[in-house]
Amino acid sequence: MPTLDHRPQASVTAAFEMITGGFKGPNSSTQIFSDRLTLHSHTGTHIDALAHWAVDGLHFQGAPAEVGPQGSGMSGLGVDVIPPILTRGLLIDLVADNGGAPLKRGAQVEADVIDAYLSERELSIQEGDVVLIRTGWAQHWTEPQLYMSGAPGLTEEAARSLCDHGCIAIGMDQWSIDAMPPTSDSEQFIVHTVCLVQRGVYLIENLDLEMLGRLGQPVFAFVLLVVPVLGATGFPVQPVALVEREGANR
Repeated sequence: MPTLDHRPQASVTAAFEMITGGFKGPNSSTQIFSDRLTLHSHTGTHIDALAHWAVDGLHFQGAPAEVGPQGSGMSGLGVDVIPPILTRGLLIDLVADNGGAPLKRGAQVEADVIDAYLSERELSIQEGDVVLIRTGWAQHWTEPQLYMSGAPGLTEEAARSLCDHGCIAIGMDQWSIDAMPPTSDSEQFIVHTVCLVQRGVYLIENLDLEMLGRLGQPVFAFVLLVVPVLGATGFPVQPVALVEREGANR
């Protein structure tokens, strides 16, 4: 799967590795197998904790950005303090308005595009929502070099607008939330700064929104549980959308 080692400027040790070993069980007929995992915490579908980003040495609400003793992660605002998320989810499917094709690499998702999408469908973002944005970039998932070469993403204005509506998390089907490459150096990962440092809104990246888009039901129950790894700046998650379909929950 695409990982940050496909972008050497971001990390040279990000590759996912699993080593499986076996040993003799309590009697001669049994064997026990277990695994050791090595991975960047921002691998696959994952959530960014507020500890992932800092400006001038400070996290959200002025918390100091300090790495704790070896093996203990950040001193605060890691994934261990992200509560279980069970809330209303809202899908903004930009692929549907793009003829079914993915948005282009570096495409800027503007606030007025999101507003127009919601207005045309008589939808609104409510306090406490998780907002998911489908760009179609996940269709490149099986081509890691292409997938990690860039991505469509939110503009600063769009991120601020979503936060102003009171959402608690924003998710996208690409690896950075920000448009890559940015239009200027000053815009580099600006959405991370706005959401994680200024507004305290979590980011969920590398989502697979293809099936949810095909169902055509933009409002659903959203469930996400985080393994509470002490001080981790992010961690893989398996979010679930509960969608009512044909009289049954799927």
